[in-house]
Amino acid sequence: MGTERWLQALDVAVLALLLLPLLQLCRAGYDGRLWWRVSTTDLLPVASPLTVSVPISAWYAAFFAVSGYAAVAALANGHIVHLALIIVAVEAGYGIWRRGCKPAPLGASAPTAVIAFALGQNALSEELLFRGVPLLFAWIGGFEDEPIWQYIFVVASASAFGVYHCRTSGRARLFDTTLYGAVLAWVAVWSGVASAILLHLTHNALAVPLNQTAATMPAWLRQRRIWLVAVFLLAGARLGWSLGLSAR
Repeated sequence: MGTERWLQALDVAVLALLLLPLLQLCRAGYDGRLWWRVSTTDLLPVASPLTVSVPISAWYAAFFAVSGYAAVAALANGHIVHLALIIVAVEAGYGIWRRGCKPAPLGASAPTAVIAFALGQNALSEELLFRGVPLLFAWIGGFEDEPIWQYIFVVASASAFGVYHCRTSGRARLFDTTLYGAVLAWVAVWSGVASAILLHLTHNALAVPLNQTAATMPAWLRQRRIWLVAVFLLAGARLGWSLGLSAR
């Protein structure tokens, strides 16, 4: 196998790893009683008359369609390795930020299928509101490539994202969600809104210990660390290899 084939194989391996948390989210959210039930859901993460009534399974189809498109597009344009390393950096940053605060299993009053659905729906709707809508207006106005607009967009989008989460989750979330919003906004400018949705979905899928108990939590945390290390090693090896080849 030639060098180029090995590099392509590493790219595909990274892509498969990125989609793994989404498959686990879908598995955790599957409930035969709810899967085909029609749900009236807010399209925006704020109170508005914009709602849609579709089966819950259709939302999952949307999650995978968008994230799958983002992953394949990132593979085609050479962004997959960089996107993977951004995801690892975000998760490592949250690990440092929340050091000493270990996640706890969900209580019996929180149905896993409902929580899993909310994690995916929130990621999709928040990205469309905070990143997609402004970028759409910029594209219509023909100034989406203007550097000054991109800087304004990143700052404004991050600030709005932070304030929104501050109001819904408390002041303690202002700093980390603003910084996270800046990362998502920059990714949306650099690689498209679909890539920001993929990053957001992956983070949400890794953030909550779905279907876990006190006895299984250590294994869940260990598997999460193994996933992050595997993504980092594969993406880092791919990036280092390509940089080494270009330096020759």
